[in-house]
Amino acid sequence: MVVIAIIGILIGLLLPAVQAAREAARRMQCVNNLKQLGLALQSYHDAYNSLPAARIEVTQNSKRYSDNGDFWGGTFALLPFMEQSPLYDAAKDEAWRENDRHPQENATLMKGPAPEGFRCPSDGGAKDKYAASSGSFYKTNYVTSRGDTVVYVDECAWANDRNWATLKASSARAGFGPFDWKSMAAITDGTSNTVAISETLTGNGNDDKRVKSAFAINVNVSLSTFVAACLGKYDANDINLISGESYGGRGAVVFDGRATVGGFSTILPPNSPSCSRMTWLTHCGLFTPSSAHSGGVNAVFFDGSVRFVGETIDTGTTELHAYPATGKSIYGVWGAMGTTNGGETETM
Repeated sequence: MVVIAIIGILIGLLLPAVQAAREAARRMQCVNNLKQLGLALQSYHDAYNSLPAARIEVTQNSKRYSDNGDFWGGTFALLPFMEQSPLYDAAKDEAWRENDRHPQENATLMKGPAPEGFRCPSDGGAKDKYAASSGSFYKTNYVTSRGDTVVYVDECAWANDRNWATLKASSARAGFGPFDWKSMAAITDGTSNTVAISETLTGNGNDDKRVKSAFAINVNVSLSTFVAACLGKYDANDINLISGESYGGRGAVVFDGRATVGGFSTILPPNSPSCSRMTWLTHCGLFTPSSAHSGGVNAVFFDGSVRFVGETIDTGTTELHAYPATGKSIYGVWGAMGTTNGGETETM
């Protein structure tokens, strides 16, 4: 009995250490994935002298895209630079032939799991498909920066969703703008100071209320109070949940370029609530990066370096930035790292 008790005590002491070691290995894989995405960005820029846009439309004859746009995300364009040319070519050809407006309409992508490099093993739910009324889709843990501006389209009116000029203006300071191919030269704040891609935990649709994988919907307050209202969307009884209406759409569809699914804002700290001003269908609002890592998220910058961004990073104010935003970010160090041309040099 004494021997059994001693063995039990040893197991109890060792188990946390084993679990910590496993999580450290998973976190290292997530960092490596971001490094590969950073290298792919550099290679894409070398090939085309521009970065991919945040949202794109697949066309027949080009490895880039036309400027009348759709819901495909810019990370799809990185596949050929991540040793995934066969998947890229097959999906691109089908998208053009079938007029796929969304990546979730693309059978080539849905027949097999997305490349492992688009999923972080720390998020156990990322390997499961996202089930929706229109089908089951593969997920992603990596989202592109939309800068320090609340993304909105004519006060988020769904009827005006295809107002490309307004969409571009709302992301003018970001490294990735919808239907807007920017060059590294446009990042005048410095590529080592400007965040490119970060993480999100993946959502599970209508029943998901987790702060890290869902976003509050119908946060239809005045724009001037929107940021503060979003920060206040924690459930009073459980800070891991969102109060009120929500939708678990973060990272739910791989290669989806809409901000609700595939983007993040540098306004509220990592692991804070995300919010849409209207329903889950509209991609307007602010969307924070998140992860299963303790205390923050990993992120790759435009110079290819990967750093850990903590939840305690300075975010300045909860006021609303002027629109269109110009000059230095009002959202502290985190906001400054989201702008390409704000005139800041803040870094970590």
